[in-house]
Amino acid sequence: MADPILSSARLAKAFGGLVVCDGVELGVYPGEIHALIGPNGAGKTTLLNLITGLLTPDAGTLVFRGRDITNMSVPARARLGMARSFQVSSLFPSFTVRENIELAVQACQGSSYAFWRRPDRDAAITGPANQLLQRVGLGELAQRKAGEIGHGEQRQLEIGMALASRPALLVLDEPMAGLGPASARAMAHLIQQLQGNMAILLVEHDMDAVFALADRISVLVQGRIIATGKGREIRENEMVQEAYLGTQCSL
Repeated sequence: MADPILSSARLAKAFGGLVVCDGVELGVYPGEIHALIGPNGAGKTTLLNLITGLLTPDAGTLVFRGRDITNMSVPARARLGMARSFQVSSLFPSFTVRENIELAVQACQGSSYAFWRRPDRDAAITGPANQLLQRVGLGELAQRKAGEIGHGEQRQLEIGMALASRPALLVLDEPMAGLGPASARAMAHLIQQLQGNMAILLVEHDMDAVFALADRISVLVQGRIIATGKGREIRENEMVQEAYLGTQCSL
């Protein structure tokens, strides 16, 4: 098997006397969808914040694409090929869907120096933007204001903006949160379409989606990874059943 694109060793983080991540060992491999699941309060968001650079660990190391990124800034990690979407969409609501994508492309190309040049007249920006709009299924909504489209479509737009950087690792923090059944299916289809093109680290509470999408699953409970494996291995793991999956009625 290839080396992991992302790995953590003995990663730890505490807030006062509350230990949130406790010696986390995690490996994400190129091209796989790796789901991180666990009960509320398990430390999932804290772990994502450590991985993406919003928090600095108290101990342990993080390696991404062969480089130690433990103390690296968020922009530096992005330049190495890491992108993230958040639980709450972060868009420019008064801009059109196309303009949001174009701004993301422009920023990732390092062409912000051309501030006074309209991006919609620059083929180097409009070409990739059009491709991204089609890739995330928003071509028909390109001229709509981002603040006027549905919540699920906003999540698709956020992923499109993240894809503008052509990431090697895409970190998705509950992309289906708050979505209705149709929007959740559309999001699952989009994530499935990305499979193999990049590594995806997925935090999601929709267990049906997790087991349908993920190549491997890690279970985080009280700040510790208690199991990692394929879907069947996780379903049949007694510790996982007791700590988490036994509370999931759909399973």
